[in-house]
Amino acid sequence: ALALGVTVLPMRAIARHVGQPPDRATVLVALSSPLLAAGLFDFHPSTLAAPFVALALLYALQDRALPAVLAAIGIALCRADLAPVIVAVAVVATPRVRWRLVLVALAALVATSVLPERFGETTDAWTTYFGHLGDGPLDAALHPWRIVTQLVSSAAIAFLWVAAAGLAVLRRPRWMLAVLIAGLPVLL
Repeated sequence: ALALGVTVLPMRAIARHVGQPPDRATVLVALSSPLLAAGLFDFHPSTLAAPFVALALLYALQDRALPAVLAAIGIALCRADLAPVIVAVAVVATPRVRWRLVLVALAALVATSVLPERFGETTDAWTTYFGHLGDGPLDAALHPWRIVTQLVSSAAIAFLWVAAAGLAVLRRPRWMLAVLIAGLPVLL
């Protein structure tokens, strides 16, 4: 609850940065169905990343590279498989900050694939989360209709995300792309 509450502060600053009333950001955070679900559902480390995501967005928009990178590292430390979220922040970042965030996302991806094996974790994340798409990433890529079918069936979820953002992302194609990149693992 504290992490989600703290998220309001950088979101208000983002609203000011893009020329919107800060109160609108407060309402959108409070009524955001993904954040509400995260707050009401059983604890997840990715929920703790919400303020880091907001801070990374704020600093990326302000062209402040070091704070943006530190916030992105905070995202990865909450949960390394949030690398797509860091890539999504990079999509809307200024060019100077963008490539630094991509490097943090790559490091998070490496950590996601190396650390579980190092600590003896034996669960196969692909089979658990994406097994319905194929036997592995290559099989899924060779049979793209499975991916398309899953994305079409997840369209209602994607609409809820866009609605939760007050439909504002529809006016900015890069922001819409960022929402899709960040949400792709969930949609799939």
